[in-house]
Amino acid sequence: MVKSGLARAWASLQEGAQPGSSGLRFLALAVWVSVAGGLWLEHVAVHRRMLETRASRLEAEKRHEWLVNTRLERIANALQEDPALIEREARRLGYGRRGEFCYPLTARDLSSVRPAAHGPEGEGWSWPRTLLDAVASAVMLLIAGVMAVLFFTDLKVDDHLPRSTPPPGGAP
Repeated sequence: MVKSGLARAWASLQEGAQPGSSGLRFLALAVWVSVAGGLWLEHVAVHRRMLETRASRLEAEKRHEWLVNTRLERIANALQEDPALIEREARRLGYGRRGEFCYPLTARDLSSVRPAAHGPEGEGWSWPRTLLDAVASAVMLLIAGVMAVLFFTDLKVDDHLPRSTPPPGGAP
């Protein structure tokens, strides 16, 4: 009869095998692998339970966010279509006082409104044009000031340049 490795190790233990025998080594290895495998499987089970808990929490959050989104969509649709709600919200935000009437704009009214020609939302806005508008007047004032100083003080540009020949009259 052929015995398996584990059965041989058990038989050698019962017969009083020496501590260094191969059957005892095999039995020790099998016990070590079983303990390590059990510990690893416990870690995997704990990790799986943690992931399942997290998944159920995220599913509950997703369900809650969906409900909030549905409620906000209903409010947004009502604000687009219900004149009474529009008036109530306008008064709550301070745009309407008692005795004033709130008239909702129709799509035709909104299409007749044009955005400003210049500005961040306007069609004709660009940052180089805005920069030019801001700086151009300052540069023009600076040039006009320099020209006024040169004109009224009789300064000439070449007055401050070194002369290579002495002036007529002999003064150095």
